[in-house]
Amino acid sequence: MDQLATMISLVQTAAFVTVMPALFDARAHNLCIAPITDPDIVREFQIVYRTDAPLSPAARLMVRLIHDHFQSTAS
Repeated sequence: MDQLATMISLVQTAAFVTVMPALFDARAHNLCIAPITDPDIVREFQIVYRTDAPLSPAARLMVRLIHDHFQSTAS
């Protein structure tokens, strides 16, 4: 069972609730929604890569671009 199907099944038991993207069609699963307005949600992300092989030039560039983007938006 995939993660979404598992989450829907848990919520349908009425013992659980979840936060889902607004695009999720809760009504198609006989569930109700309570919109969250103006959320201030912060997530931590990681760049993950192998340690036993060097990164390609394109991968190194991607890591640098991602890092630079988030460093500039943090300030």
